[in-house]
Amino acid sequence: MAMLHWIGLAYLNGALLMGLFQAWRMLFRLDAFDWHYERQDVWVDAFLATLLWPFVIVAKDRGKHAPQRFSIAARMRELDRLDKNPPPCGEIVEYTMSPLDCSAVRAVFWFPAAQLRQAMLPTLQRNPHHWKDERGSIFRWLSSHNAKVVSPTPVPEVWNFTQVVADGLEAGLGESECALCGQRFGAVELTRHRVGPSRSGGRVLDFWRCPAGHDLLQVEAMHLSYARPHDDSNQRTRQRVARSSKVAPRTGRYV
Repeated sequence: MAMLHWIGLAYLNGALLMGLFQAWRMLFRLDAFDWHYERQDVWVDAFLATLLWPFVIVAKDRGKHAPQRFSIAARMRELDRLDKNPPPCGEIVEYTMSPLDCSAVRAVFWFPAAQLRQAMLPTLQRNPHHWKDERGSIFRWLSSHNAKVVSPTPVPEVWNFTQVVADGLEAGLGESECALCGQRFGAVELTRHRVGPSRSGGRVLDFWRCPAGHDLLQVEAMHLSYARPHDDSNQRTRQRVARSSKVAPRTGRYV
């Protein structure tokens, strides 16, 4: 009994210390982005860490090199930083697709900054709300390009740049390099293949391909969502089309 008493006392003291640490962390280590985008996770993590503090300590000791989980607050914080203090932009911007964007080929795209900026303008004019999100940040970054910087400027990784690349390709701008072919191709040499929602889980996808048929870019053209029958009084299926970047239909060459 005495042993159980001491174990219980140690647990309560540890929980008290962990609770104080979590309170200090919430007050002084978290910012407005954490509270706005991950408020529920903050409270749940603090409660579980206090309740299960022995397991938390063991897990942290064994997982010092574990990869960080995705944090929307961290991404929004970085987007805000880029909007307020963007990196220098040269005459040419370079965008490299990651394996997550395109599973078949790791492609690289180059665009003249001034021309790509103009290709973005129609979408921003049709959708003014984009001026306040990362598309607006990208547009302002391209607008600040310095013609004296001739070496390609890498696009910051945090930006979702695929829609901007699609805008540029539709306008016939830029070049791309296919890793499988080992060659550069102009935008006019690429073809676009559209995959309907029946094959892509409710999304309409555009695949830009090199002359050899290798996928270089995958971008969502439309997203189709269907309401369940009981959500409609007339038992009819409703379809809502939400364009990810444009309202008007895309134009271009399809295969």
